[in-house]
Amino acid sequence: MRNKTNLLLGVVVAIAALVAIFTLFAPGFGSVDDYGSTRGNGFEILFGVESRSYNAVPLLIVAFVLVCVAVLTALVSAFMPGKLAMITFAITGVLLAAAGIMFIFAPALFKSANPNISESAEAVKLGAGFITSMIFAFIGALLSLYGAYETKKA
Repeated sequence: MRNKTNLLLGVVVAIAALVAIFTLFAPGFGSVDDYGSTRGNGFEILFGVESRSYNAVPLLIVAFVLVCVAVLTALVSAFMPGKLAMITFAITGVLLAAAGIMFIFAPALFKSANPNISESAEAVKLGAGFITSMIFAFIGALLSLYGAYETKKA
């Protein structure tokens, strides 16, 4: 019975992490005055846009890589038998929680990587892309930590 729980939790966590990746196609930043971003989607903010003279944001790229690795560890957790899955679920939870925290600080990280941007800090706010990625990363982290708890308890 525990293997079915591991399979279900691992697949659900992997789906949550994939959703966190794909929601980066939404506008990365929004402003108080209007919705929508002239700065581009989350991927353009992560990797930089030469035509807009944006630099890549290294810590956001690390967060993206953490979520990608978390997808793989969640799938490994799904097929791992018994108590061995506790370790991979815990690793997945830590990876997704760290990525979610980095997504929270996306505006500050963007401003530090791009000092040539003349906008004030208040004008660069979290947009739909980073907010939804952060939410799904935290959902995946909570579910993986629950999976680690359940496999430890078994």
